[in-house]
Amino acid sequence: MAQLAIDRSLLQSLWNRQGGSCYYCGKPVNRREWALDYKSPPHRDGTNAVSNMAVVCRSCRLHKGDKTESEYRQWLDERKQWLDDQYRRYVVDGGARRPGQAVSAA
Repeated sequence: MAQLAIDRSLLQSLWNRQGGSCYYCGKPVNRREWALDYKSPPHRDGTNAVSNMAVVCRSCRLHKGDKTESEYRQWLDERKQWLDDQYRRYVVDGGARRPGQAVSAA
């Protein structure tokens, strides 16, 4: 598939429309670190239309890969739940315990 040439003004317009934030995670994205992403990749029935494009942070671009927007948002939700569980296990509950080990009273 041929690479689509993206005009810098289009990228700037998308960035402005999104308030300078990553389309997926909402973190601020500066112009040196932005990336263009297809919400639904063209090889998965997405189009080259501007409405299918978004400015994203490098981290989201890397982790999204060829997932669709809905697949990636589900992955983000699962990842957030996993991180919350890990925080609760190690910080709130006082760390990993062996099965059957009693929790010490603080």
